[in-house]
Amino acid sequence: MDRTHWVTAMRRFCDEVFLGLLETLDPSARYLVERTPLHTTHLELIASLYPDAKVVSIVRDGRDVVRSQLSTGWGPDSFTRAVTEWADYVRAAHAGGPLFNTFVEIRYEQLLENPRETVRAIYGALDLDANDVDLARAVQEAQVPFNVDPAMPGIRIGKWRSSFSPEEVRQFEAIGGDALDLLGYERAVGRSLAEPAAVEAPQPPTRRTNASAAARRTLGRARACAARRISRGVSASDVPSTHAQLVASQEACDRWLEAVESGRLAEVGPLLHPLVLVMVVGGGEPWSDRGPAAVSRLADYLAADETAGCRQRRGDVHPGLPTFGVVKTFELPDGSSVDRSWFITIERAKITRLTYYAFPLERKRT
Repeated sequence: MDRTHWVTAMRRFCDEVFLGLLETLDPSARYLVERTPLHTTHLELIASLYPDAKVVSIVRDGRDVVRSQLSTGWGPDSFTRAVTEWADYVRAAHAGGPLFNTFVEIRYEQLLENPRETVRAIYGALDLDANDVDLARAVQEAQVPFNVDPAMPGIRIGKWRSSFSPEEVRQFEAIGGDALDLLGYERAVGRSLAEPAAVEAPQPPTRRTNASAAARRTLGRARACAARRISRGVSASDVPSTHAQLVASQEACDRWLEAVESGRLAEVGPLLHPLVLVMVVGGGEPWSDRGPAAVSRLADYLAADETAGCRQRRGDVHPGLPTFGVVKTFELPDGSSVDRSWFITIERAKITRLTYYAFPLERKRT
């Protein structure tokens, strides 16, 4: 099969997948957003399938990226590998960006410092209208403290300055200094680590062509989270054990489910993050919202659900960190049964996300 025929066939396949998603999520939508950092290493392929695609690349100071990855349980297993991966992604993005008519590069630091104006700049670069509702929601999302590691809680710029040793700074720049240069971040060798870098105002999208070859594939992940933290000066007591986290999450999950069954969601308010994200899929148009208003809307939805007051015949809990999955089977008055699913995300002892699936599945006869 030659390349031209292969690309045509693959485009047909991807069209079927994406059109199916649009039909499920919102048939009236004009655009579909598909996101993952791995796209960065496949921009040439994506451009051959969708030359009209619009690409948004959100970049961040690689030193903060590496510090963050080394604090997780799923990131690279060494400092040098983390730096190499970040630098390869940056080079790949700058090599693949010119293949698209619209390639927008935005700094994470700009989003954090001024989410409203930065989102407005992104919308403008994509020829989209940014209305007040969209901008207000972007600001609200920016206030949610996701991905906060126990070793250094809080979201801010420049955490690497208090984490990296002078030798690690030199090692970073030896491997990824050119990637810092591509993105316009200042190098630190020969300068005080305590000196913060300025956050620039949102800039119009730029297209760069002075990049090296595309990134290599990432191989060999290791889960040495606690060991890495301890080796970097974090005591074992600062890293909660997996067992303790599971127990705490199970207790939070149980309290939430009890509140749902009793119809008293207000009683578990302290358990919820103030900006908890609520999503409901099925039984009408899917919706999502944040905060107390979303929880109130969820309470109304559950009160009107056909399973309200019905006998539960079965329940399966699938524990995990940070998300618990719960599947329940209810017996309806006509003798048939339906399933309902919860996905409950718990971070730092607070529920940050609630997803309820109530698909209009075919009723099962008992």
